[in-house]
Amino acid sequence: MNEFNFQIITPNGIFLEDKIEELHLKTSKGFITILANHIDYIVNVEKSLGFIKKNNIKKYFLFSDGILNINKKKVKLIIDSIISK
Repeated sequence: MNEFNFQIITPNGIFLEDKIEELHLKTSKGFITILANHIDYIVNVEKSLGFIKKNNIKKYFLFSDGILNINKKKVKLIIDSIISK
């Protein structure tokens, strides 16, 4: 599966920076899944359980409120806090 550059940023700095296959989380528009080559998009993120997928393995997180910024170079998730599951 194709990968994309992904970054999670919190007030404490960069929490994660990696290439991943998939991001799934809740936005103000409902749950969405981001794959490689997604269109440019900016949306508010709502507190929810979500996951990232790399090497066909899902890793779950509790995401706080924030902003998801998607462009051709990188997907950035800017949130207040995050908890690994």
